This record gives sequence, C-alpha cells and structure tokens, in this order.
Amino acid sequence: MPDPSDPAAIGRFSEAMLAETLYIGTPAIEVAVEKFIKPARGLALNDAALDALRATLRTNFAVVDRILATRPYMAGDEYGLVDIFYTPSIHLLERSGEIGVMEGLKHLASWWAKVKSRKQTAHATAEAHAAFDELMAMTKSANGTDESNRTGAGSKFRLPCESEDICNY
Repeated sequence: MPDPSDPAAIGRFSEAMLAETLYIGTPAIEVAVEKFIKPARGLALNDAALDALRATLRTNFAVVDRILATRPYMAGDEYGLVDIFYTPSIHLLERSGEIGVMEGLKHLASWWAKVKSRKQTAHATAEAHAAFDELMAMTKSANGTDESNRTGAGSKFRLPCESEDICNY
C-alpha cells in the first residue's frame, strides 16, 4: 500500500489499480467466458468478439507497458499489492492461450517475469488452476457437456447465462 502521506505514491497506486480494473481485468474475464464458459455450456465461440477483445487488450497492455517504462513495478520501485492485483487477469490470459496479447511489450514482459518468479505468485497460480478446474468440471456437469453427466440432472449449479443470446456480451 502506498504511504498515505505521499500523494505521488497514492497517484501511482491508483493509476495502476484502475488500469487493471477498467482496462485489463474486464476484457480478460470476457476472454475466459468466450474460451471456457461458453464452450462448457455448449455455446459457440464468438470469433469476432475474441478478435475485438485481443485488440482491446493489446492496446491496453501497451499503456501499461508505458507505465512500466518509468518504474520497475506497477506502483513504484517495490513489489506490492497492485502487482498482485494483476496476477489473476494475466493468469486467465495464459490459461486461455491468449498471453500473446502481451507480445512485444518489453517492460510488461520484464515485470511479469519478475512477478511470476516469486514463490507467492507460483503458489497463488497453482491454487487458481485448481479452482478453475473445479469450476469448469462443475459447469460441464451442470450443463450436460461433461461426458460423465450428459444431462446435468440434479445439479443445483447454474450459470446466469441460459441462452447464447444472453451470453453474447
């Protein structure tokens, strides 16, 4: 957390946190919906939506790369909370095979290599993998797309997305 008596540190922290929340996290989640949730629900992948999300992420990560050209970590000279905040979004992109949206951004790549090499990040990523696998198994089972339970009968797990029209956002 930034020093509350340092307005510049608060500004850097807020800038990096808002960039992730508004410009990285939301499209990363939308990529996960397209690549994982929709297929698990038996819905078609929307290639046009994925292309648009990739373009958005490339543009937005370029902004983050420019921020990281001025400092080694998201909010300054030291690893901190805001660096941790980016991990789930980038993890989703890695897991979905869409990490290429960060390609060619040397400051971002350097930062991610440092963050990813931390023991805590490896631990959190392993836990995220396990939770993601469990969610996907539940989704497939509940919606009849899992070979072991084609009907999903008896499951109480339901996603809010009940038709392809609703899922195409």
